[in-house]
Amino acid sequence: MRELKLIYVINEICKYVNPGKKAMQKLIYFLQEKGFQLGYNYGIHHYGPFCSSVENDIQKLEMDGVVVREQYRNSLIIKPSQYLNLYLNDAGEIPLSSKERGALDFVLTSLCNMTPMELELLSTVHFIVKELIEKEGTANHIKVVQTVENIKGDKFSESEIEDAVKKLLDFNFIEKKRN
Repeated sequence: MRELKLIYVINEICKYVNPGKKAMQKLIYFLQEKGFQLGYNYGIHHYGPFCSSVENDIQKLEMDGVVVREQYRNSLIIKPSQYLNLYLNDAGEIPLSSKERGALDFVLTSLCNMTPMELELLSTVHFIVKELIEKEGTANHIKVVQTVENIKGDKFSESEIEDAVKKLLDFNFIEKKRN
């Protein structure tokens, strides 16, 4: 079922944008964080949250002729192949919960227009906030900025990190702690 849902997700995302590997990883990460059940486990890596199983599954879809990857500038973009719709038609209705449909709609309308760099920062900050809350019960501003800087070096400024936190609050990916 995961493969079928992944094919459906890739097809829907590619109606808005043809993402590279990094952007696709982040969009799937956020889909799951909004409640779309794919069962991937992400860890933090140089470019933010990453799941080798997502990469492996997309490679398998490419080998099966369902998706294609094409070099575009410095990126390897992911696109539906000419056979993707045939594959989906043969599969019939994809059973998605209302929560999954809402998650997909949100990602398509709110995140697909972001650059890979914006998605990298947003997903990294989200991952760090989530981990800090899980491990320490809180994610204060200073600790979030320091942790992002430890992972990313000087790739993002403090104000960019703060803007990412605000965007995550606006998108209801994180909640502001109430005193």
